[in-house]
Amino acid sequence: MSSKTKVKLSAWSLYLCNASMFLYILWLFLPVLQNLTGLLGGLITIALFAVGILLDIDYLRTKGIELFLRICAIILLPVCAFFFLHRGNNFLAFFFQHAMFWYPAAFCAYARQKNDSRITRGLLYALLFSVLLTSSTTIFWAIYCRVHNLDNYSRIISMGWIPEETADYIMRRNIGGYDLSYALGLSLPLICALIHREKGWLRWAFVSALLLLFLTLIATDYPYAMLLALITLFVVLAAWMFRFIFGLFHCKLSLGISLLCTLPLLLLFFLFRMQLIDFGAWLFSALHLENIADSFVEMRLVFTGQSSLIYQSDSRLIFFGYAWDSFLASPLIGTLGRVNSVGVTNTLAEHYAALGLSGHSDVMDILASMGILGIIVILLLIYTACRGAFQGIRKSPSFPYIILMFCTLFCMCLGATMVYSREIMLMLCIGTLLLMQHEQKHMTPVTNPTK
Repeated sequence: MSSKTKVKLSAWSLYLCNASMFLYILWLFLPVLQNLTGLLGGLITIALFAVGILLDIDYLRTKGIELFLRICAIILLPVCAFFFLHRGNNFLAFFFQHAMFWYPAAFCAYARQKNDSRITRGLLYALLFSVLLTSSTTIFWAIYCRVHNLDNYSRIISMGWIPEETADYIMRRNIGGYDLSYALGLSLPLICALIHREKGWLRWAFVSALLLLFLTLIATDYPYAMLLALITLFVVLAAWMFRFIFGLFHCKLSLGISLLCTLPLLLLFFLFRMQLIDFGAWLFSALHLENIADSFVEMRLVFTGQSSLIYQSDSRLIFFGYAWDSFLASPLIGTLGRVNSVGVTNTLAEHYAALGLSGHSDVMDILASMGILGIIVILLLIYTACRGAFQGIRKSPSFPYIILMFCTLFCMCLGATMVYSREIMLMLCIGTLLLMQHEQKHMTPVTNPTK
């Protein structure tokens, strides 16, 4: 094959991969589009990426083994989640759903290795358009429901167990729920990084985006995502405050050190969590925002281990206890997916008690079903699937913010189920990639990769 043909095929590879991620962002962050196209829309985007990779002859020759290992890891991860963690009811449906969860990592690894601006062209606009549109429609329907005394659709979808017809009704109105809440909460450190780096009208634009983020979290009415977002924002604001105070005494404090200085404040936050939660419930109740006040009441029930009054179910602490008991019974290899008892389970608590899992924490359930060795295996698979996706983050001026984002992700996996939320991995990978490219563009002269 001539070199000219290889160059043409490589260019087509970049265009197809770019189109794949462009469509994937729109498909994932626009519920109305996802409802219209179904799983087929997601599979088309993956197929475009696969064809693009196959056209890149040089990449297949030099990175073929790495690509093969990445594909094997992406195949094994949903298999482990289905058979050991008992995620999903239908294997094929869950397999395709969770395999797409890792697609952004594979895309970003390829983009970092190619280092060509054509592969990410227009992705920022697609991300901003889809997220802003879904956030706006979610806020609109939340206000509409409140004014007309209707059910809060976003609150219903955040519960995670709604009937299929209700989910279709909500998605046709482009309302974001559980997945959007966590994805927006995860993007908060990236937005704060841009507020920190930019100046003038761009800084105020990102401040407006931050306010819209919190309005959307309030509209989706999901208490755990809201709590994580508030804690993350508290950490960032406290770090900025430390930098400002030290600056008054002509002592320059690095961003990383200032973030570490917030750890004692987080300890105080944890010690006085009940008082802060009670204050939040009282404040929003006084403002006649009953849904948000109820969310704070739910948080209090979680921390005290009591049953939920709103969702009519046991506290997550009780479910966590099932997983912890399973881990203590076999800490090395776990239960290996075995069911503790047979028979009909009438309640959610009985179901997870029979499985010996929490059902609400990916980290706890991996420990319970696969033990310490299982955690090591899963981490190796994740490393293989994501290898190269975050290449160069240590050199990024926003590295502390990226680390904060990973800490937020760990807290999400510790206290909730993330294996279904493809939006989270998309925001993590594409958000980091676009932030680093934005920084590189402002630090180095613009060059044309085609010359």
